[in-house]
Amino acid sequence: MRSVYLRLSVHDGCDLRCLYCRPERDRSLEDPSPELAVGELVGLVEALDRVVPVRKLRLTGGEPLLRPDLLEIVGRLHSAVPRAELALTTNGGHLARMAAPLRAAGLSRVNVSLDTLDPEAYRRLTRGGGLGRVLEGLEVAAAAGFARLKLNTVLLRSLHAQGGMLPAIVRLAVRLGAEARFLELMPISVAAGLQRTEFLSVEESAGTLAAAFEDLGWLPQESGTARRRAYRVDGAERVVGFIPSVSEPFCGSCDRLRLTCRGQLLPCLRSEDGLELAGPLRAGQADELTRRIRRVLESKCPPEALWPGRQMSRIGG
Repeated sequence: MRSVYLRLSVHDGCDLRCLYCRPERDRSLEDPSPELAVGELVGLVEALDRVVPVRKLRLTGGEPLLRPDLLEIVGRLHSAVPRAELALTTNGGHLARMAAPLRAAGLSRVNVSLDTLDPEAYRRLTRGGGLGRVLEGLEVAAAAGFARLKLNTVLLRSLHAQGGMLPAIVRLAVRLGAEARFLELMPISVAAGLQRTEFLSVEESAGTLAAAFEDLGWLPQESGTARRRAYRVDGAERVVGFIPSVSEPFCGSCDRLRLTCRGQLLPCLRSEDGLELAGPLRAGQADELTRRIRRVLESKCPPEALWPGRQMSRIGG
C-alpha cells in the first residue's frame, strides 16, 4: 500500500439521533469516556504517516464540530501532514459559525450530511434536528472558499424512491457549486433493522435522476469507492457521485483506515477489532507503536465478517 486514506474520529458524541445511525437513547454526549488530547491525535497521525504516507485525512465523528478544540486540531494536522488533503464530514448544524475559521485553519474540503429538504421529514429522521440551520451552514460554507463541498445523502426508500427529493438535492448542490453524493444504507447497528424496508440501491436512484434530467451516463472510475454519473441539469452537464457500498462492495481496492478518538486503529469499517495505539504513544514506545500500525496494515484485506453491531459513530461514520 503506497498511501492511505485515514478517517479520524475526533469526537463520537452527536447532537442528532438519526434513525439509521444512533439509538434513541445514547449517553455518549452526557457521559463520554476520555478522548485523546490534541497532541495525542496529532502524534498518532504523524506515527502512521511515518509508516505509510497519509494521502487524505478526513475528520469525522459523531459530530466533529462539537469538539471545542477542533480548530486547534485542524491547524496542527495541517502543519503536521501538509501534503495530506484535509477534509471533514459534519451534520452541518454548527457549520455557519465554523466554516470560515475552519477554512482559515487549513481545512480544504467539507462533506455535509443532508438526507431531505423537507423540514418535517428532517426533524423526524434526525429526531429533532433543524433543517434551517443546515441550509444556513451550507450557504456560509459555499462562500468560505473550500476546494470542494459535497452533500452526502443516505438513500432511503421512504424518502427517495419516488417524488422529487433526489432531483431537488442535486439542484441545491448545483446552486451551491457543490457535488451531490448518494450513499447506500449500510446494515450497521441500528441501520440493520431498516435494511429490508428502506434499502435503495445506487442503480435505482440513478434511474430516478435519469427520469428528471438528461442522463449522460457513467464516467470512468476514478477510485475504488465512488462511482460518478453525469446528467444535464438545467442546460449544463453536472456530475453526481454514488457510493454503492452494499450492492457493489469495494473492499478489494479500499485503502482506508479508521482511527477512533480513543486511539484504536481499525483496518476496515467492518472490523470488530483493531489495535490500541494510545498506550505505546504515551509510553514513548516508538517501536511498539510502529509494530502495531504495521500489523493493522497487514490485516487490510477483503473482510469475511458480517457487518458489525457497534454504532457507526464509534468508528468514525
